[in-house]
Amino acid sequence: MRALALFLVLASTTAAADAGELYLGAGGSLEAAWLRHPLAKDDNSIELSANPVTMLPRLVTSARYGITNELHLGLGLEAAPGANVVTSDVKGAGTSGQIVTGSYLELAAPLATTWRFDSGYDVTGAVDLEAGPVLALWSTSALVDPLRLDEKGRPVRLPFDVDDQVQVGALIRMAAMVEWRVFNNLALRAGPAVTVSWAGTPAVHAALVIEPTFVTAVGGH
Repeated sequence: MRALALFLVLASTTAAADAGELYLGAGGSLEAAWLRHPLAKDDNSIELSANPVTMLPRLVTSARYGITNELHLGLGLEAAPGANVVTSDVKGAGTSGQIVTGSYLELAAPLATTWRFDSGYDVTGAVDLEAGPVLALWSTSALVDPLRLDEKGRPVRLPFDVDDQVQVGALIRMAAMVEWRVFNNLALRAGPAVTVSWAGTPAVHAALVIEPTFVTAVGGH
């Protein structure tokens, strides 16, 4: 009960205006990602949904500036590493198989536009729209036959070399965030986000974002 009462007191205090304030954030998200290796880009008969889900942690740093109390503009830098990414139904070596990628890395630098609902309180909502370049690195990949297993129970590797791939593309993201101004110089942002990208092949990410943010005034209100 005391914790609930404390939360209500903090949530009901009047928030400082956000115009002229700089938000510096560092946080992360855990994503469910649907990815396809670039070697599969010409295989139009296979839907993205046929691929297994890959769980990716995403590390994010961001800077946003309050143009007004409602409108914020910003820039982010992101990195999302992954391992053992499986791309289903890829044709190679005269047969169909799976590409298993041992190491996957995605880097992005999206520009962000945030519309913040100025509730007048320390707890409010915001909608983020982000777009920008993305780079995807696929390395240590192999084409395997999932229907044939070796003596260790692993899919048999097919005699087909899969070169490392570096692909450049773009992403667009929408997020629905809750912002809590915990203290005068500290805010916490959290909420779901959906990202669609293209870097050689399409990808879809669904994530839960958590981002602690340092807030400081750099201009007049």
